[in-house]
Amino acid sequence: MTGCDILRAGQDKATGLQALLDHLGLAAADCVAVGDGPNDAGMLALAGRSYCMADGMKTAKAAAKALAPAAAPDGIAQLCRSLWPEIFR
Repeated sequence: MTGCDILRAGQDKATGLQALLDHLGLAAADCVAVGDGPNDAGMLALAGRSYCMADGMKTAKAAAKALAPAAAPDGIAQLCRSLWPEIFR
């Protein structure tokens, strides 16, 4: 294990994402989320566009709406370039 998440009971990344969306006045349908582990599943299910890294865990893959390239060496960069080519050239 290389890390851990410490959360209050009943809260997860989806709780945080929803609070941020509420604060910004945005809809979940307009959000992009990326994750790779069980701790990301709620966030991936909530976001309108969600991606699990190809080397992610089954729980995250099941919650995500699509797969992204493997995390290493530059999967996030590849995903960003494909989603927003006008920004990431």
